[in-house]
Amino acid sequence: TVGFINVNATSATITVTDMTAGVVHNATYSLVDPLGVTDWYAYFYEPTGRRSDYVVTDLPRYANSTIRVLIESPDHACIGELVIGRAREIGLTQYGARVGIQDYSVKSQNDWGDYYINQRAFAKRADFVVFMDNTLIDALQTLLAQYRATPVVYVGSEVYGATILYGFYKDFSLVVDYPTFGLYSIEVEGMA
Repeated sequence: TVGFINVNATSATITVTDMTAGVVHNATYSLVDPLGVTDWYAYFYEPTGRRSDYVVTDLPRYANSTIRVLIESPDHACIGELVIGRAREIGLTQYGARVGIQDYSVKSQNDWGDYYINQRAFAKRADFVVFMDNTLIDALQTLLAQYRATPVVYVGSEVYGATILYGFYKDFSLVVDYPTFGLYSIEVEGMA
């Protein structure tokens, strides 16, 4: 899996090359965000939106492979974090996920009502409720304990970039509601 965090580009090309098999994957992924286009006026006149956070999970698994990533943009292409690693599915995100940001800017007001704003960084945050099979309870607890202080890419849904965060989980709790499955909640704090 390749995670693009805080990227500014229109496309990303990922090439996976194996030492013996040669090129086993070569695909270009669009980072243009079509979700803001709701009518013909927006299509022609609104600025083109871009996905700032994106994940690619369909890469083939080869032990001795090289992954090459090329991002392109007609203006200035840049990326905050490029995270490459093995994906682990830890359940199915339920509807009702809460996403937002924590703003670290300082806003102060003087005696006359004038505002002074010192713009600083922000970090994404999310609360997910996840459906999981009860046979995975112990394995999930062990996995999350292992990564409690390691930045990881959390993906609530690949459709919405707002649910893709690179950071730590703050809280994790599991309720075994039913004989065969349970629901757990996980609160994730992104890194600024």
